[in-house]
Amino acid sequence: MRIVTLEEHVAFPEMKAFLPADVAKNIKEPPNAAQMMPKLADIAGERLKSMDDAGITMQVLSVENTDVNLLDEKLAPQFAARYNDLLAEKIAPHPERFSAFALLPMTAPATAADELERAVTKHGFRGAMIKGHVNGEFLDHPKFSPVFERAQKLGVPIYIHPGIPPKAVQGAYYSNIGGKTGYTDL
Repeated sequence: MRIVTLEEHVAFPEMKAFLPADVAKNIKEPPNAAQMMPKLADIAGERLKSMDDAGITMQVLSVENTDVNLLDEKLAPQFAARYNDLLAEKIAPHPERFSAFALLPMTAPATAADELERAVTKHGFRGAMIKGHVNGEFLDHPKFSPVFERAQKLGVPIYIHPGIPPKAVQGAYYSNIGGKTGYTDL
């Protein structure tokens, strides 16, 4: 039986050099970053061994995409394209074991649609993974339509990654949980 897993994240530390200094300094590292980051950067080492140990045939890798959403519509497309190229380069030696979802510059939706097509046609990526909202805007806003229309044209999925809802939604949905009466961050 062939077993394919999704939502297998990667993060390549060398990409941080392409973030503007003001953006890079504001990125919060998770408390366990020292342990987690080498695992997220690994493609052919421990990742392959753990796949073999678990009987996983293939992983569809995806970049955790917070960084690209912090960039404006001029910088985000270059960053996403560079990340997709690096990901394609790293998985190329293992075409039977890895595929990928494209990283899209959703702050520039028309360009994101073009990057989706480039990643699918040039690198053979299987679709894209995006967050459920971009800087507080939900994906049903008409400005995001080009991405979904292009995915439909290409016949590839858009995987919508769950995440923390915008603050207004948090307040509306969760402010009264557990006897709390005021808005609190999740």
